[in-house]
This record gives sequence, C-alpha cells and structure tokens, in this order.
Amino acid sequence: GKIYYGVEPEFEDSAEFVCDSFNHLLEMLSSNEKNDILTNFK
Repeated sequence: GKIYYGVEPEFEDSAEFVCDSFNHLLEMLSSNEKNDILTNFK
C-alpha cells in the first residue's frame, strides 16, 4: 500500500484497513462470483 507522509496516524491506519478490506473482497470475488459480477458490468 501507499505511505502517506504528514498525515495523522489514525488516517494511515484507516487507509491501511480499507486497503486490506478491499484486497480481502477481491480475494472473495476471485471465485465463481467474480465472473457473475463481471458479466453484470458488461
């Protein structure tokens, strides 16, 4: 993830948490559900 300089530590923790959650979401979507969602966007 990116490192933000001069930002409050609380914000850095939140940003890192969001990135981890997003990565976890992508991992869950790497199953058959991912193909269904991509089809819906077409």
